[in-house]
Amino acid sequence: SPTELIESVKREVEAIHNQKRKDTTIYPTGGLETISTDRHLLSRLLFHLVENAYLFTELSTKISLEISAFGSGWKLTVVDEGPGLSSEDLNKIQSKFVRMESAHYKKEIPGAGIGLSLVRSIADFYEAKMVIQSKEGMGTKVEITFPQGVER
Repeated sequence: SPTELIESVKREVEAIHNQKRKDTTIYPTGGLETISTDRHLLSRLLFHLVENAYLFTELSTKISLEISAFGSGWKLTVVDEGPGLSSEDLNKIQSKFVRMESAHYKKEIPGAGIGLSLVRSIADFYEAKMVIQSKEGMGTKVEITFPQGVER
């Protein structure tokens, strides 16, 4: 089920980064029992979104994850209460090898800067619409809306 997939990815991110979050909420899937798509690609897409939410927020902040039915397709939403991004940074973050450097991040963040570009590539492969909303000091929301009949 979609909820089990999110739980699995959440546990993977927590194990890799040795973080156990109390305030990560997985919302019920709202009528979406199955998703006909490549489980590995979807789990990698989810992994990078969840990992970013974990890495770029403080342990005490809330993160919400949801996969739900939407119109004739389905939607994935990841919301965090991190430091958010400026509109300039928001335009940059989906490019390959781009890493955000900011006073907000008090720790060294591992990675090569390819996570969101990979998420974008997977979304494009499925002809999904990806929207990232963020504002400095207000957190980030990523929504990916997949069309009906995605079965690649």
